Amino acid sequence: VSGTSEHLLGVFFTGSNRGTAVGRYGTILHTADGGATWTQEFSDTRSDLFGVFFSDADTGTVVGGEGTILRTR
Repeated sequence: VSGTSEHLLGVFFTGSNRGTAVGRYGTILHTADGGATWTQEFSDTRSDLFGVFFSDADTGTVVGGEGTILRTR
């Protein structure tokens, strides 16, 4: 159960347990238990987020509408 009613549009797992999902209105969710539970993250945008990619367990990029690019390290 994701804990959100927003449509999710992208997901990326860096292993069998750690994953991030993104979606409408700046929604970012994180799981550390393979998707059994999800925690909402602060994105500071209301743009729809379409894709997420992590080059390693701690370095990720999210892309979305209106030219939105978010990064984490």
